[in-house]
Amino acid sequence: MDNNKNKQNAMNSAYGSTRRMSAVNITNEDREGVVYTPSRDKRPPEQGIKRRPPARRGMTVKNGSKKKPPQKSQYAVFFVCVMLFGAIACIITFAMMFNSLVPPSETKHTEKPKPAFSQEPEQPADTGAQKNSVLTALVTGNDTNSKKLDLYDFETQMSYSVYTDSNTEMKDRYGSAVTFAEFKPGEIVDVTYAQTTGIAKLLRMSVNAKRHDSVTGAVVDTEALSVTIAGNVYGYDEQTEVLYKNQAFDIADIDAIDVVTAVGYGSHLTSLTVLKSHGTVTMSAISDVINGVIEIDTNIIAQIDKNVSEKVAEGEHRVVVKGSNIEPFITEFSVARGETCNLTIGELKYNAGYLTVDCSEPGIKLTINGAAKKPGEKILLPFGELTIVAAKDGFMTVEEKLDFKLPAQEYTIYVEKIATTQKLTVNTDPQGADIYIDNVYKGVSPLTLEVAYGQVNLSIRKEGYANLDFPVTVRAEDPPLLANVTLTAVSN
Repeated sequence: MDNNKNKQNAMNSAYGSTRRMSAVNITNEDREGVVYTPSRDKRPPEQGIKRRPPARRGMTVKNGSKKKPPQKSQYAVFFVCVMLFGAIACIITFAMMFNSLVPPSETKHTEKPKPAFSQEPEQPADTGAQKNSVLTALVTGNDTNSKKLDLYDFETQMSYSVYTDSNTEMKDRYGSAVTFAEFKPGEIVDVTYAQTTGIAKLLRMSVNAKRHDSVTGAVVDTEALSVTIAGNVYGYDEQTEVLYKNQAFDIADIDAIDVVTAVGYGSHLTSLTVLKSHGTVTMSAISDVINGVIEIDTNIIAQIDKNVSEKVAEGEHRVVVKGSNIEPFITEFSVARGETCNLTIGELKYNAGYLTVDCSEPGIKLTINGAAKKPGEKILLPFGELTIVAAKDGFMTVEEKLDFKLPAQEYTIYVEKIATTQKLTVNTDPQGADIYIDNVYKGVSPLTLEVAYGQVNLSIRKEGYANLDFPVTVRAEDPPLLANVTLTAVSN
């Protein structure tokens, strides 16, 4: 019996060794696609019968050799994998196409701004929530269709983009609600945005930006690349938005009379919008208007005694030409940006002019309408009838009337000396007698001479004739005097 048991143990040992070897020799390649089920028959083989391990499902083991499983199951697995990857690729392609067609505000936006914002979050977010960051930047673009703002950060000198949706708060610098369209290029904005999506939570016009609304007096220095506005000096560069009627505008064409709205951030001019530009008005000189000036919209522009060329704001203007010798002349004109308007003044209505009075004698005392004037001086006088009086000792006083109505006129007044003598004609018979006035010899008769007003002594002398002496009274109102004298001969 012991021999039988020993034989049985030897056979069991050999059987178990065979099973273990078979299990070791089966590789992973042999297992692919195969379900392994060990035999449930653990009974020892009957004595005298040679047993072999039971075959596994899906494979045959014969005399220690094995065959690979059929390849059909591998083809099926490969086909299923290819179909699965193809379906995934189609889904991804469709999602990308759909995302490009629908605005980000209508779909969940997963694209991060480019490049990533450099600022740290304003405050820690709750676990699992999107992290928010803040940025102060210049608006360089505004796409109202996709609700996208293009931004430029002066600090990092980088460009970004953020989007808005229905949850984005939009406010002006005072906290009042505004629309997306009001965030125009050139504005400085404070942005709070989600880092992962680039969608803005808050857009606010920055309180750190300095605005100058509808001001004049902007001075542009193209050499220094600077603009002075209300005492503030800002630098400008290619990032500065300069517009006129929503079109790009050359900053060098801005004049101090232009009406502008400007936004500055620090020392940088971010935007400058020209609300009203300028043109030029010209006018030829008017020399005969005294103290003449041209006023445009109540502002004195220039004197008109020489040619005028002045820059004026575009649009319609009221012009008044004034002078000391004209009635105000009023007209209107219109000028467009960059246009030159040649202003033509119509016929001026003069109400005064210059009168120059010259006198024939020096030292004349001159009065015009009772006011003393200097002869030879250009005198501004109102139009109308003038009374001119010229007087001088020893001269006759002259008074004349003048109808004065020319812008400039010269007038000469003639004066005569006052007569202090009277003519006296002395005729003698016979002629050739010597004539004396107050014992002063005057000549030989017949003789005409000037005799002073008053009483004089007339003496006549001729040899062989009696001497004659008699007084003569001379008066201004008397006509010229005539003395016809017959001499009396004397005997020796």
